Amino acid sequence: MGLRQYWSGPVPPMNSASGPAVTAAALTDASPAPPVIVPGSMLELGTELRIRAHGEFTLASGSPTCVFGLYWGGIAGVVIAASFAVTLPVGTGWPWMLEWDGECRGQSTVAGGNTGSVNGQGKLHMSTSLTAFAAPTALPLTKALRTVAIDTSLNKVLSLGVTLSTVTGTPSVTCDDLVVELLG
Repeated sequence: MGLRQYWSGPVPPMNSASGPAVTAAALTDASPAPPVIVPGSMLELGTELRIRAHGEFTLASGSPTCVFGLYWGGIAGVVIAASFAVTLPVGTGWPWMLEWDGECRGQSTVAGGNTGSVNGQGKLHMSTSLTAFAAPTALPLTKALRTVAIDTSLNKVLSLGVTLSTVTGTPSVTCDDLVVELLG
């Protein structure tokens, strides 16, 4: 078998503006435009998938919770990682950051199939002020949730979803950047 050349880089197109502000008490796509579409043909066994997102939140009063999740196939698709419900503190323009790394496992398109899995983990950093962060929390919540079955045969949108528990206190969560990289 001959050697192949592998490249590592971001999945285009890259974002150039923040996503919509999430203000509803429902799962909402917070991804910046244009959407990140991961080519199914690129997901070989062992391909690393690196996802980074960051943004800000604002809360006038109260203590609503917020769940951050990464979705394969849009927010109606498969959850590849989700946080627990974190309580938003009162503040304006406070930052958050999310990091997740996974590896394609199982069958892949290149191996002749259309189903596969991704095994990964990451962390969510929530701020406690404009300049300080709380200790990061695990993403996903359990060991069992680290491996997720995905369709590797088709191009899939990768989305950042946000779920607010309530609109009391006028919470708002924005994703300023969502970067997906494939490492070969």
